[in-house]
Amino acid sequence: MRLRREKHTTAWLPFFMLLALLLVACRTANSATDTTTNVILTDTPVLVAQEPSPTPTSTAEPTPLALPTMVIWWPEPLAPLNNAEANEVLSEQISAFKAAQGNLEVQLRRKLEGGLGGVLSTLRTASPVAPGALPDLTLMRRSDLMAAAQAGLIYPIEGQISSVVSNDLYQAALALGRVDGDLYGLPYMIHVEHMAYHIDELSDIPATFDDMLDDNVSFALPVSQADQINSVLMTQYVDAGGELPQAGSDAVNADALFTTLKFYEDAVAAGLVDSAVINYTSAEDYQSNLVAGTLDAGIVNSTLFLNLMNAGVELDFGSVPTESGTTTGQLNGWMWVMTTSSTDRQALAARFINWMMNSDRQGAYSRAVNMIPSQRAALLTWEDGPYMRFLGQVLDNAVLPLSDAEGGLTGRAMQNALIAVLSRESTAEEATQALLNRLSG
Repeated sequence: MRLRREKHTTAWLPFFMLLALLLVACRTANSATDTTTNVILTDTPVLVAQEPSPTPTSTAEPTPLALPTMVIWWPEPLAPLNNAEANEVLSEQISAFKAAQGNLEVQLRRKLEGGLGGVLSTLRTASPVAPGALPDLTLMRRSDLMAAAQAGLIYPIEGQISSVVSNDLYQAALALGRVDGDLYGLPYMIHVEHMAYHIDELSDIPATFDDMLDDNVSFALPVSQADQINSVLMTQYVDAGGELPQAGSDAVNADALFTTLKFYEDAVAAGLVDSAVINYTSAEDYQSNLVAGTLDAGIVNSTLFLNLMNAGVELDFGSVPTESGTTTGQLNGWMWVMTTSSTDRQALAARFINWMMNSDRQGAYSRAVNMIPSQRAALLTWEDGPYMRFLGQVLDNAVLPLSDAEGGLTGRAMQNALIAVLSRESTAEEATQALLNRLSG
């Protein structure tokens, strides 16, 4: 049986060998003509060539074009880390701008308000050694804006802003951004100084010097401002007939200065103001006393007042007391400034400014950060009420802050006169005469 099986297999062997040779020949012929590329499907398709495919001519993949990027330095007070609402509103407004512009990247970098690492300090440091690290756009307060303009760190913004925006600005706010007649900054978020009161029995809010003295209102103000005239003193001096000190000018209206200093002399004599105010640098130094009611009144800015109001603190409000009783106060705030010299990038920055200055957007963000919008239409988006209307009145008669250069020797001499009266070192008459002697000598 076994031998018979071997013979049967051997008989078929030549046939199987011939069949195998034919199959190999056919496969070789097919391989010689197959130059297709197999595709392996993955999340990212990959082409894999099987030998013996001819070597394809290499084609460089196009490099994706980088999106144009606009860099903005944003001062921390305008986007506090602990203000979730403000950060959400800002993020939504920037995202909407990017979507409206199409292919664009916006980089927002927080900066300190001042000092080392602040906007002005960093601009000065980076400009000569790393101009590529500078932003296209930032925001500055008036004193920094004037210094930056004089140093050539920022560029005029005139003609780049929509007339709808510029025509709706409060005129005092628009003046904040002017340097020697040229518009370098567009006001965005602003605040004004005024008096806050914690008195229940007052029938009318004091407006004049005499009102404060007759009603025996105890009050405080931040007197200590290095190297320049105190903002409240300046507001009161201008209302009494004085003019803002000018760089290089020693002109002083003696009558206006005496009238203002006499108010403080009388207030000190009546025990309405404590000499400790000469060391106060901001309203935060007496905020707790004002809230507790151990102090009848205090000079605050509108942002602090809104913060207290939103925290449930009930206070009355009124103008900085003056000789005439005019509703007034010093204005300050944050302004858009361009830091790029490229006309194309300036145009892009201008589109962003005009977008953010839409009255609804500006109104929404101003409410989130408790600052006053610089446009009338934006302020009208707030809930109507006595305080909103009061702010509009202050803005119509606001006084601009002075830079250190503008105040000069005259501003410092007026500040020293106020300190002399508050500390009881001099009467108003003596302090006024000493100032005149100093400036004339």
